[in-house]
Amino acid sequence: MSTCATIKLPRLRCYTQPGHSCPECFSCHMCERRGNTSLLPSSFYAIPSAHSTTRHRSTLALTRHALASATVFVFVHMLKSGGSTVRHQLERLSALKGWGTNSPLGTNVGSGEVRQILLHRPANGHAVPAQRVVYGALSMGLCELWPRSPCVYFTLLREPVSRLFSEWAYFCVHGAEGRKRWLPAWKRGGECPLSAIEWLEEHTNPNLLTTLLARGDWAECGDRCGVRQAKATLTHPCLRYLLLDRIQDGFNRIAQASGGQIKLVEEGNSIPVKNHPKGVSHREERIARAQENASLRRQVNQVIERAGDAELYRFALEQYQQQWDRPLLSCNAWRV
Repeated sequence: MSTCATIKLPRLRCYTQPGHSCPECFSCHMCERRGNTSLLPSSFYAIPSAHSTTRHRSTLALTRHALASATVFVFVHMLKSGGSTVRHQLERLSALKGWGTNSPLGTNVGSGEVRQILLHRPANGHAVPAQRVVYGALSMGLCELWPRSPCVYFTLLREPVSRLFSEWAYFCVHGAEGRKRWLPAWKRGGECPLSAIEWLEEHTNPNLLTTLLARGDWAECGDRCGVRQAKATLTHPCLRYLLLDRIQDGFNRIAQASGGQIKLVEEGNSIPVKNHPKGVSHREERIARAQENASLRRQVNQVIERAGDAELYRFALEQYQQQWDRPLLSCNAWRV
């Protein structure tokens, strides 16, 4: 285990997943700069300035016609924040509207696809497809792939402490998705032994919101710099964020902002039992005890406060209404 330089917490450690050459320091910022992956420099992920130079007869404004016929919608998926509900509905919506779900790129952008498309070398050699909706945790910056098309981002945020407990319950306690986040020793023993605070300090990212929204070289200047960049992202005119605690309000507002193109409905957020090993009731009791442990919640909250996500989420709460009061603009200048 090595100390993770990205998040400046003394007890925080990196781990390497089987088959991954890059230590999972949560964003792989350090790996990108050291050249251990084929990703482009992380400055690529920044949202362009709304005041960037535009071509002749081009605009950042979004007309209803542009929203209906040409705009690319990029969803930045935050882990355990209700994003799977949005993702599934985007898949159905994309199929219904014929928005390129069968394209070479696909809709769910994972790290492998990101490496290829950011280098403009899709795996099958095709050009970047005429996609209309894209989602994924690593999708910030993908509007750059459609430089001549109107493109916007949206995301769904959750209170960081609740999000962490949900992630710990899902991946550690329940061992969901084939125990993919379990270490070999846990698989042999049939249990993830970590408490929520141990999971947070050793096995996940307390700065998830900042990491995925800043997506730049902010690790060079520390976590405060990352929070500042993430705040700038949240208030950028080509991005809208929804809050899990106000999910239906957010769905209504994104439908209006998108000219009726992105219509989402609230669904249940239960985890299918088939994803879990046997003994669900025992695991649910373990989760309930942890959530009721005031001392444990204080420890988790202290770590997240130090990392910066708590500050970022408070900022999001303060700015929630103001973002909807501003007109939604395209990240890219597009030809009228």
